[in-house]
Amino acid sequence: MRKRLAVLAVLFLAAAPAVAANIDTGLYFGGGLGQAGVDVEDPTFDLNDDDSGWKAIVGWRIFKFLAVEANWVDFGTVEDSMGGTDVGVSTTGADLSALGILPLGGHFEIFVKGGYVSWDVEIDSNDVSLDGQEDGNDLFYGAGVAIRLGESFQIRAEYEQFEIEDADSVDFASLSATFTF
Repeated sequence: MRKRLAVLAVLFLAAAPAVAANIDTGLYFGGGLGQAGVDVEDPTFDLNDDDSGWKAIVGWRIFKFLAVEANWVDFGTVEDSMGGTDVGVSTTGADLSALGILPLGGHFEIFVKGGYVSWDVEIDSNDVSLDGQEDGNDLFYGAGVAIRLGESFQIRAEYEQFEIEDADSVDFASLSATFTF
């Protein structure tokens, strides 16, 4: 009987690292809130403003150091007044990225990400001649830090820079939470 218990104990201890290694992998969902900034400098048009934004996250952590992720990002509406004309620019985007992850101990990690964003911009103003819509596809990149709280819950802070056509800068700093299944 003691031999059986000893064998079971050894098997359990041998399997524990494999179980722990799987905690960090799998499908995850989440969402976040943040601050979006848009800067456009053009000979006829200058816009530099920030607004609150949000994102929805779905990803797959393939293994400890690599994940793929898709996000829906709403950058909010930035507004400015130019020569008596009030202009509001609303930007949204769907992105797909790869994340390189470096675990730092049991609960902390840093990551970098890069990918492709499909964006949509709507321009509304009190001058109908400025109203319009534009869309496109461009690259983006970012970096962040995360802390794991328990086996499945993670909180992360990240900064992303989007290379959106005709904009000098579109960025998003956010605080998000994810849950791994």
